[in-house]
Amino acid sequence: MPSLRGMSLPLLGAQLCRCWANLASDRKLAWATIGAVVSGMGFLGLFVAAHVKDNLVHKAAAQTALYMDSFVAPLVQELATRATLSAETQTEMGKLLSPASAGRPLIGFRVWVGESIVFSNDKSMIGKSFPNTPTSELAWAGHVSPEFNQIDEDDEQIFDVPLPILEVYAPVRERGTGRIIALIETYEAAGELEVRILTEQFLAWCVVGAATLGIVLLLLGVMRSARLKQNSLITQIGELLRRKADVERAARGVNENNEQQLRRIGTELYAGPVQLISLALLKMEAVCALVQSQGQDVPAAHVEDIEIIRNALDRTLIDMRTVSSELILSEIENLSLADSVRMAARRHERKTGRPVRCEAACLATADVQRQVKTWLYRFAQEGLDRASRCATDGEHGLRASHDAGAIGIEVIMGRPSHSGEQEAFLRSVTSLRDRVESWGGTFEVHTDPGRGASIVARFAYAQLGASHG
Repeated sequence: MPSLRGMSLPLLGAQLCRCWANLASDRKLAWATIGAVVSGMGFLGLFVAAHVKDNLVHKAAAQTALYMDSFVAPLVQELATRATLSAETQTEMGKLLSPASAGRPLIGFRVWVGESIVFSNDKSMIGKSFPNTPTSELAWAGHVSPEFNQIDEDDEQIFDVPLPILEVYAPVRERGTGRIIALIETYEAAGELEVRILTEQFLAWCVVGAATLGIVLLLLGVMRSARLKQNSLITQIGELLRRKADVERAARGVNENNEQQLRRIGTELYAGPVQLISLALLKMEAVCALVQSQGQDVPAAHVEDIEIIRNALDRTLIDMRTVSSELILSEIENLSLADSVRMAARRHERKTGRPVRCEAACLATADVQRQVKTWLYRFAQEGLDRASRCATDGEHGLRASHDAGAIGIEVIMGRPSHSGEQEAFLRSVTSLRDRVESWGGTFEVHTDPGRGASIVARFAYAQLGASHG
C-alpha cells in the first residue's frame, strides 16, 4: 500500500501540471489570484484565532491572579523574612485554595521561592526544585503569565488529568516595597474556557471565511466581466478585420476595373482619334503636295495657317500617343520589375527634361504579378509627376527596396528651392496615400532638409500574393 501511494503522488502531480498547462492565461490568473487570496485569508484566520485564544486565556488568568492577590498574597508575606511557611499559614492557604472556597475549579496549586516549591496541595512536591521555565521567568519579571494545555516537566500532579488545564503564574509582592518574594502557581480545569475559545475562534473563522468568499466571488465577477468584455472586443476586432478585408478586396476590384477601363480607353484612343489625326496629316500633306505640283500660288497667310494646323496636329498626335501608351502600358508586360521602374524614370525624363536618379538593382530577383507591377509603375510615375509640378528645379530620385517580407518604391522630390515647394508636394500626394492603402500597401512620408521630402509605398508579399527570390 505505501508503494502504491508513493506511485500515485507523482502521477497526480503530473496530471495537475498538465491541467494547469492546458488552462487559458486568464483562468491561470484567476486561479492564482484565488489561491493567493485564500492563502492570505487563511493566515489571517490563524492570526485572529491565536489572538482570540490568547486574549481569553489572559482574561481568565487575570481573574485568577486577582483572587490570589486579594486573599492568598497576604498569607505568604512571611516569605519576605523566612524561606518556608508556618504550619498555620499552610493550613489557612489550604482552605483558601480549595475549589469550594475559591469558587473556581482549582486542581492544584504551588508556592515558589526561587526554583523551590515551599507549599503545594501535593505534599510530596514540597521541597523539590525545578529549573525556571520561560513562563515562570516572565512571572518573576512581574507579569501574570498563563499557559493553556501546555504540560511541562514539573507538572507531575496533572499528568493524568483528562481535562484542559489553565496554568497561571502570579507574582506575590512584599507590602510596602513591591519586591517580588514568591510565585503562586495554580492549575485550573478549563473546560468552559476551552468551549469559549473554540466558540470565539469558530465565529472568527466564519467572519474570515465569509470575507474570503465575498472577495473570491467579487474577483470571479470582475474576471468574468473582463473575460466577457475581452471576448466582445475580440469579436468586434474580428468583425472589423473582416470588414477591412472586404473593403480591401472591393478596392482591389475597383482598382483592377479602373485599370481595365484605362487600358480600354487607351486602346480606343489609339485605334480612333490617333488614327484619324494621322490620316488627316497624310491627307494634308497630299493636298499641299498637289497644290505645289500645279504651280498655284498660295497666299502666305494661308501657308502659315496650314503650318500652324500641321504643327498642332503633330503635337496632338504625339501627346495622344504618349497618353495612349501610358494608359495601355503594354510595354511593361515583358519587362522585369526593375526594368519597368527604370522605364518610368526614363519616360519622366523625356517628358519633363528633368534628370531622375533611379536605383532599382535590388528588384532584379523580384517576381510579382502583372497587376502589382502596374501598381508600382503608376505610383512611381504619378509620384514623379507631382514632384516635377512642385519642385521647379533639381534632380528627382526613384529608389526601390526589396527584402524577405515586402517590396517598396520611394519617390524623392529633391532639394527644394524654398519651403513652399516641399509643403505643396506633401499636400499633392494625399490621393496617392488613399490609392496605395486601397491596394493593401502602406504609405509613408519622410522629410529631409538635405534631399527634400519623399514618399514611400510598401507592399507585403503576403498581401500581394507574390513570390520573390
